[in-house]
Amino acid sequence: MKTETSLRMPYGCTYRIELTNGERFLTLAVTGVEPTNSLKLAVFSSDAHYQVFGQDELSQSYDRSNWMSAIISGARYALRKLNIPLHRFTISEFVGKLHSEDMQVIAEATGQTIAAIAHEELPTVELDGWNCHITASTPQTSDLSPAL
Repeated sequence: MKTETSLRMPYGCTYRIELTNGERFLTLAVTGVEPTNSLKLAVFSSDAHYQVFGQDELSQSYDRSNWMSAIISGARYALRKLNIPLHRFTISEFVGKLHSEDMQVIAEATGQTIAAIAHEELPTVELDGWNCHITASTPQTSDLSPAL
């Protein structure tokens, strides 16, 4: 039986996901993580930079809660798969040009970021045409990009 994995981020550390696919892109930054008993697994910081331009009719009707559902889906998958107790993630940046069909890409990238925070690996899913780059800003920046 695998033991529970603990999540810790050094104070001041930011994990940044950069996704690109032609003109579509997303930058998502996680700046905090803390254990929780709540099902609210992701929150925007009070000074979060949020700006999403929907690129199709459906995504133009989306608000934060729609995009947040993809983040939470990826977080729940990673936490369960890596045997990590519930944690809340603080999002400080969510900026992009996205289609409604990009929800799976956001979920996959979020899961890979949580795996990077935990220093673990998740199976990757082929994200047709998307490039994913994950970095952690620490006193010495390191590249943590999975091969997607």
